[in-house]
Amino acid sequence: MLECNFFSFLFEDLVTLTDLLVLFTQLIYYSPSCPKMTSSVHLENYSPANMVTEVLRILCDQKECAIECLYNNTVIEALLQPIHNLMKGTKAVPYCSETALIHIADILARIASVEEGLILLLYGENMNSSEGKSLTGADVIAQFSKKLLDEDISIFSGSEMFPVVKGAFTSVCRQIYGTCEGLQVLVPYSLHESIVKAWKKTSLLSERIPTPVEGSDSISSVSQESQNIMAWEENLLDDLLNFAATPKGLLLLQRTGALNECVTFMFSQYAKKLQISRHRKFGYEVLVTQVASTAAGAVALQSSGFINALITELWANLECGRDDVRVTHPRSTPVDPIDRSCQKSFLALVNLLSYPAVYELAGNQGLPNKAEYSLREVPTCIVDIIDRLIILNSEAKIRSLFNYEQSHIFGLR
Repeated sequence: MLECNFFSFLFEDLVTLTDLLVLFTQLIYYSPSCPKMTSSVHLENYSPANMVTEVLRILCDQKECAIECLYNNTVIEALLQPIHNLMKGTKAVPYCSETALIHIADILARIASVEEGLILLLYGENMNSSEGKSLTGADVIAQFSKKLLDEDISIFSGSEMFPVVKGAFTSVCRQIYGTCEGLQVLVPYSLHESIVKAWKKTSLLSERIPTPVEGSDSISSVSQESQNIMAWEENLLDDLLNFAATPKGLLLLQRTGALNECVTFMFSQYAKKLQISRHRKFGYEVLVTQVASTAAGAVALQSSGFINALITELWANLECGRDDVRVTHPRSTPVDPIDRSCQKSFLALVNLLSYPAVYELAGNQGLPNKAEYSLREVPTCIVDIIDRLIILNSEAKIRSLFNYEQSHIFGLR
């Protein structure tokens, strides 16, 4: 009898795929925490929220499945429901925690990283609807992120996870304002101002952290606190830096007064060869090109040491070659457009040297034209590259090059 009633229920009220995904989404913020007696080894296995989040991640990573299943207003509204409640000042749901919000932000970031998902967040399903304009998913996310950054939501204040929640939702916003359309929608919320205020506040906190005294019991706690603050500070700088992905965003970044700090941070990440986030649509090379398109950006790149490092790397590849390659015969005159070992450096320089950058870095500066050049003397700026590789108007310059033909042709190209 029970089986008959169960199957009759299924046939009377069919559950659609969208209904199932909404139920999955609600499990993220409705599922209670695991019992405390559960061992930490098996804790993940007893978390419905983690299991559901992993399923949604898999769907997000499969573009065709995501378009068919996730990219609709019903699922987006289910994801945004606890955010709506928190912004209204009411309790989100009985068990909604910082972890649940981080899971939701992760799914939203994956949706926003794909063009179809981004359009859904920006305009909803009815892009050409003549109905009165209502808040879109992007609007809700931006408002909530701004409240988090400005600490207008007190429910999680004082929590150790609060900075992580902030970072998770600013990461979603980063996916949105990293495009021209998305930035246009988010401009009214002045997120760049909220981010730079949070960064300045965090920077002051990092300066006030006391130096740990050897033998003190507080060394580990101070060290952990310092690491958390530094991680949050770097996260905010990265969020600011990503405004440079568009011309309008770069202008907003310059207005914050934090352009030099952002470029210095970008150079430190580039020097460490750190892997960029999987959600980022582009690498630091694109940001360098955008930043170098303005005079202020070119100066920031120069003062950060980025251009110096780039030229040093180029010189090492061009004049020194790899240490692990045994030279058995002299290099022939190059016939390829660009030597393979120098191709990356060449492209980096070409992308860097826009007209504003060239004027700012080389304008009104004379060439050194020294009487003698040491073989160990390495160029450090654009003017040095012009002097050593392009305008070879003296025997001293020619004799200073190990690979004269290779280097001169590279400079001319």
